[in-house]
Amino acid sequence: MTGHDPFDARPDAALGRLLREHLDAGDDAAFRARIEGALRSEADSSWTVLARWARPGLVAAASVVIGLGLWLATQRAEVPTLADAIQPSGAPTRVLSGGRESSSDLVLAAWVDGQ
Repeated sequence: MTGHDPFDARPDAALGRLLREHLDAGDDAAFRARIEGALRSEADSSWTVLARWARPGLVAAASVVIGLGLWLATQRAEVPTLADAIQPSGAPTRVLSGGRESSSDLVLAAWVDGQ
């Protein structure tokens, strides 16, 4: 810190003095117990971390699913019927409808649809 050469391996006297002043608690056993207690309280198992993430994760997943469902509900495309799917292009719809119409109505419908 005080030296000008960053590759100098000798101890830095000013930094060492500052560390000793701030980290020296006077009672080594009490200092060590305080540090170990702080480390133990900070150590979380992976299950503890996952338990903390579970509720926000479920809320986020539910929000995405609800949003996607609402979006899909508004995106209704016209679904073709079976008659539309099997109808050859250019064939009149009334001919394929299977209704009980007279033959003259079918001929007329074919002529009207063909125009």
